[in-house]
Amino acid sequence: MPNSYTQIYMHYVFATKHRMQFIKESQRQDLYDYIGGIIKGLNCFLHCIGGMEDHIHLLVGLNARYSIPEFAKRIKERS
Repeated sequence: MPNSYTQIYMHYVFATKHRMQFIKESQRQDLYDYIGGIIKGLNCFLHCIGGMEDHIHLLVGLNARYSIPEFAKRIKERS
């Protein structure tokens, strides 16, 4: 049986509740590093992360074992 290869890239945008500006510029890098650690722990690959005071963008290479909403749920519940 031939080997299979899966490559799934997803762009996620997570917003703060009511788009309140909670993410201070001085805290962003720590938050990005923390979320990056969560993603690495899920055996996925973080290609890019960024955002503003009220939202975060993630470009992620998903592990095929996670569905799109399941991955989002895991990131949200752990961060």
